[in-house]
Amino acid sequence: MSRDITKLHPFARMLAEELVRRCAKKGLIIKVTDCVRTKEEQDDCIKRGTSSCSYLYTYHAWGLAFDFCRNDGKGAYNEADNFFYRVGEIGQELGLEWGGIWKKVDKPHFQFDGFTNNENEATIMVKKYGNPSKFFKNADFKWTQPIVDITPKSSFKKILWLQVRLNIYGFKTDMDGIWGKQTIKNVKAFWLAKTGKNCTGERVSPKCIKLLAAVPK
Repeated sequence: MSRDITKLHPFARMLAEELVRRCAKKGLIIKVTDCVRTKEEQDDCIKRGTSSCSYLYTYHAWGLAFDFCRNDGKGAYNEADNFFYRVGEIGQELGLEWGGIWKKVDKPHFQFDGFTNNENEATIMVKKYGNPSKFFKNADFKWTQPIVDITPKSSFKKILWLQVRLNIYGFKTDMDGIWGKQTIKNVKAFWLAKTGKNCTGERVSPKCIKLLAAVPK
């Protein structure tokens, strides 16, 4: 199974990298393990009882999910001191879906639901893209940082990127690609925090884009 984080969708990768960074700041040393899975790998997971999802219906197949383990020398899946629960809380603060709250608990698992209306439902991906290989070739899987203003009329993907970056900076925002009241509020809060100035929250300038794209300190 691929442990190559660069195979993830760029937005999922951004959140995974920020999760590792935030956890380290709190003394929770983790590493990303299982990222993108092939059909054969997913079939093997089902055979071994580590997953019940068929290939098309696991977010791993679409590059939108990743697993993690401890990386502090105390045992990769040692749950002492509520380690996985604490990491799960941090991931949820970032807007990630955590398997630890599911009926069938999967504590080492996170996924990015931005392409499925914040629902834990991969059938949306199947209906929209058909299969993972088509998604990987689709423009929605590719990402180039915007160089012009982002506005409520911008593409779904640009607005989704804005929401991902707001979450990474600690401004909790639903990641749904819709420029609603919450996004406006958080754009205003981010700009005020970074510049000390007010804005309408209805336009993200190239300067603001550059600030959002930077790695938080």
